[in-house]
Amino acid sequence: MFDSFGATLPLPTQIVLAISDFLLNYWLLLIVLAVAVAFAIPRWLRTPNGRRKFDAFVLRIPFFGNLIRMISTSRFSRTLATLLRGGLPLADALPIAKNVIGNVILEEIVEEATDNIIKGNKFADPLAASGQFPPLMVRMIAVGERTGEMEHMLIEASDAYDQRVDTRLNSLASIIEPFMMVALGGIVLLIGTAVLLPLLNMSALAR
Repeated sequence: MFDSFGATLPLPTQIVLAISDFLLNYWLLLIVLAVAVAFAIPRWLRTPNGRRKFDAFVLRIPFFGNLIRMISTSRFSRTLATLLRGGLPLADALPIAKNVIGNVILEEIVEEATDNIIKGNKFADPLAASGQFPPLMVRMIAVGERTGEMEHMLIEASDAYDQRVDTRLNSLASIIEPFMMVALGGIVLLIGTAVLLPLLNMSALAR
């Protein structure tokens, strides 16, 4: 009908129709791509190089990188404190506690710190030099080394980061809810505009 009047469809309608045509004509390609990605990414992550690049990328993500760093730090600190209270020397406890971190980049730093301790140097120095571990944890470990209260300081660090994680997750939830409402409202507005504008334009063309 618009062609017969020599008119063009409104832009929102053209966008919705283009999306619809793409999904109708290329739905099989989308499924193939999704399956390929779902197969390729886990396979790539199982390689040492792939896992290292992914973990480094994760730590650089704004907001989420720091959140993951704090979760890993808290888990590592609490596990290490438990092992030290069980009577394990620090150099023996670190390789075990390292396994709960879940991030290759942070694990490599802990390995370096373990070597530093075996050589008779301080535990906190490699953590501070890396810039990857939170400053509060590094300071508390340094205090623990000086005072001989490593287990207590690690528990304090873990509790502090658990509280920070809870606070950030609550703030994230409060941000996501209005964002989702705006996004859904935008989708509804686009579809409604795509439907109504042609009708309004058609009535104007008919006159």
